[in-house]
Amino acid sequence: MLFFTGVTQGGILSALVISTSYTGILFYQGFLFSGHEMVVYLLNIGVLFLFAILGGTIISRERKHYAERITFENMAKGDYLTGLYNHRTFQEHLRELLEKNAPLFLVMSDIDNFKSINDTYGHVTSDHVLKNIGNCLKELPDGEAYRCGGEEFAMIITTASGQLVQEGIKNISRIIEETNRELLPELRVTMSFGFSRYAGEKAESFISRTDKKLYEAKTGGKNQVVGSG
Repeated sequence: MLFFTGVTQGGILSALVISTSYTGILFYQGFLFSGHEMVVYLLNIGVLFLFAILGGTIISRERKHYAERITFENMAKGDYLTGLYNHRTFQEHLRELLEKNAPLFLVMSDIDNFKSINDTYGHVTSDHVLKNIGNCLKELPDGEAYRCGGEEFAMIITTASGQLVQEGIKNISRIIEETNRELLPELRVTMSFGFSRYAGEKAESFISRTDKKLYEAKTGGKNQVVGSG
């Protein structure tokens, strides 16, 4: 019973194709399907059928295992709530891009007054806020977004224009506020952003320098973009 439950449609189809082809070849060669020849034919068909089914089943299982491995790898790289990449993947992607020495900007961001949202409206609502923000950040042009933990997000934007980065961030900020207005019409959900252009330093220094820009945005009144480049 367990064996037959593991037999796949692909295995059965392979068996039928091979068996039919084998029968056609014998028929074309004038094989007599009677007596001793018939016994040999049936034995050969049985062996071919068995190997075809086993082969098809093994291939199907390997494909399933491969799909599961890819799924697990994606889960390890992503944030389950927002659907964005996680902090570990952010670190990996940033280092890979810095090794290529490509022109890029780093953006660090933070949801303003998120603790107040969580305390006032509860975890379910705050999770919806995070999901909405994740969906907005997925539309980031020329870059990738990451959830680094809690209400903190990062973006890597591959462009040489600081003006385009600032305009893009302001547009995303506006969309985030509009999207969450449907969820919390009595409250403005805003974010603060800090960004900087890569200047050849190590990843840790680049992140630290950009974090300082975010800190300026937070201490300077929140709901704003502060950057250089």
